Amino acid sequence: MTEHNEKTDNSRLFLKKIEELGKGEKTALKRSLGQSLANADGAAVAAFYRALPVTLSHREEEAFFLTSTCICFWKDADMQSRSFIACLSSIGREMDSMDRRVIALLDTEWNAYDGYFIGKISRLIRMVKQKGLKPDFTKLLEDLLLWTLPERPIQRRWARAYFGEKEK
Repeated sequence: MTEHNEKTDNSRLFLKKIEELGKGEKTALKRSLGQSLANADGAAVAAFYRALPVTLSHREEEAFFLTSTCICFWKDADMQSRSFIACLSSIGREMDSMDRRVIALLDTEWNAYDGYFIGKISRLIRMVKQKGLKPDFTKLLEDLLLWTLPERPIQRRWARAYFGEKEK
């Protein structure tokens, strides 16, 4: 099995286990939206590690934790989902300030020792939900896991999807 397939399988298993958590555990994770794993309360940390299928690096754990808090923020699991950047693009058509927010997000480095990136993306997640949209959490997790690559492929793909030619 290739490393990519193994990571994809781990991601799917994790997302399935998050969906299977009890109501109290999901609530604890939901309340931790916008916080790093290090700053989350004990109930959220316990729920997170209960669902985590494998041992991950510190950076990967943060991406998995952020995704788990996002998942638990949505009640309607059956809503149709699309990529996170497509959700932002849809909002950007009706909100002038979204362009600046996306640019700021693309410029933000994910430093493992501060919650700046997590806070910024969490505010956007809240806006997406407020507009009645739902991101594809599997894809969001994959993107978050690659956010810190030096070539910045995720940031370039998101910029292309958001700022590239849009349907009228």
